[in-house]
Amino acid sequence: MDRYDWLSFRGGDPLAFGRIYDRNKDRLLTYCVHLGLTREGGEDVLQEAFAQLARQRGEIESIRNWLFVSVRNHCLNQLKRLRREMSPPDAATVSSEIDPEAAEFIERVLKRLLPGERELILLRELHGFSARELADMQNTSEEAIRVRLYRIRKRMHELGKVLI
Repeated sequence: MDRYDWLSFRGGDPLAFGRIYDRNKDRLLTYCVHLGLTREGGEDVLQEAFAQLARQRGEIESIRNWLFVSVRNHCLNQLKRLRREMSPPDAATVSSEIDPEAAEFIERVLKRLLPGERELILLRELHGFSARELADMQNTSEEAIRVRLYRIRKRMHELGKVLI
């Protein structure tokens, strides 16, 4: 759907860009918060990323991947500017559909992960990126991503045993 709207936008349909924005803004904003920005900071990042997308006239294979990479880069730049450390998501952000006790437990486990581990597991489990998409985003092989995810899950399991 994004690809069709991207081609329409490049062909002169300004409404197509709004549809791309509407479909992606909520998950991108959640991602910004997971990386440690405030909601307002995340909205600023989205504005920068979508402005950059609007100026992009080349071929983009996956709008979703392109947006996540762009938003990630903008978030990290903003965090550097603000000299803040990345903070883990709070339990309510991770999932509003599980009981509060379980959400609190998940939050405690996520806090103990390294920022890169936390980011990778959230992109996979919360945002649904495939290993192939994650490999493309991180300029590595799909196998390397699978190994990292396995190790992160194993570490989470071990951390879970300690925290119980």
